[in-house]
Amino acid sequence: MWSLTFGQVMADSIEEWKRYADYHLNKAKENDQKIAEARNEARELKKEAALIINEMYLFDPVSGAKVDIDKINILKAREEKLIKTMEREEAIIPSSQPSIENYQKQAFYLQKILENTLPDSIKPDHYFQLGLAYYKSKQYVPADKNFELAFSLKPDWIEPMLYRMNCAYYIEQRNTNEKAWLIKNPAEVIIEYWGQRDVETLEKKEKELLVVAYEVMAFYYFNPDGNEGNYHCDDAKPWLAKIHAIDPDYNRIRAIEDYCD
Repeated sequence: MWSLTFGQVMADSIEEWKRYADYHLNKAKENDQKIAEARNEARELKKEAALIINEMYLFDPVSGAKVDIDKINILKAREEKLIKTMEREEAIIPSSQPSIENYQKQAFYLQKILENTLPDSIKPDHYFQLGLAYYKSKQYVPADKNFELAFSLKPDWIEPMLYRMNCAYYIEQRNTNEKAWLIKNPAEVIIEYWGQRDVETLEKKEKELLVVAYEVMAFYYFNPDGNEGNYHCDDAKPWLAKIHAIDPDYNRIRAIEDYCD
């Protein structure tokens, strides 16, 4: 009887944690929506400011030695409106901190759910949603770990690998002291899984991801230590060929191709 009661309490706790996680996810999404709306309004303000600037340039307040007072007043009015528009633009973008804090809280409760879920009941989406919460709260190391676990349970799922590539990029950006090529690991996993398949059988997004993985490898083998002048065209060219076999017009490798031609 005790174990049944305990199990019921555990289930209630998981449901409660899920409600908390959903609550903070919704709060984060609400703030994200406000930011998106504010940015759209700011873009309109920028257009308005550009029009005001254009109008200002049309006025020549001095004609010979005679000052046109009306034109000067119009110019001043335009300048005042421009200043107010720019001040409003700066104030209109709300902070992203509320979103980050809510994603952090969502991650906390999702982690609790995962810790108290029986191993046989854990699904790839458990890890993916937790990884997504960590990712959106800018905690890229635990995010990467959970995306990796999600992919390990469902190795044909492309989204976790997309996020793993992004995580590696952001983690590397935070450590500018050395080139660790963290992005090389997820690129190799992508190549191992999708690179062995017939290209014609791949979906569009799978091809795009595979090309990016090949691009990573091309740049790695071209300049592995990041030192200027230490370039290896022969090592990079096989990867360039793989890219062109999928996308002949891919132009993000133009710098390597121009150097190696």
